[in-house]
Amino acid sequence: MKRIGIWIDSREALVATIGDTGITYDRIYSGVDSKPRFKGETSRKSKRMLGFDYETSQQAHVNEEMRRYIKTIAEYPGQSAAQLYITGQGQVRLALEKELMKNKRVQIIKNDPLGNLSLNQKLERFRKFFESEKN
Repeated sequence: MKRIGIWIDSREALVATIGDTGITYDRIYSGVDSKPRFKGETSRKSKRMLGFDYETSQQAHVNEEMRRYIKTIAEYPGQSAAQLYITGQGQVRLALEKELMKNKRVQIIKNDPLGNLSLNQKLERFRKFFESEKN
């Protein structure tokens, strides 16, 4: 059974696979821009006069990109059985847990909030968590 630690926020995710020989990890960047600018964009005032709701359209675009990002991370364990430790900031962590619940072969051991740490601190946290789960 795979043991996977995931740290996620809206900008990037760190997916670490903990094995007997060590830890391997991938960093996945979301590419989600919360304030995108479009080529040829005019002022927001002119858009409102035409009846176009700029903020709603922009938020819908960001939400769609975020859903794609979360699905990409959720596909990482694949169809093999896996134990997961999810951590990270904000609502993205909870949305990822909800998406992972659809995969019946994945067992989420813990989902816990964690601030921004360095790469080595995150990897060490995953290693210690799974070592304590073994015992």
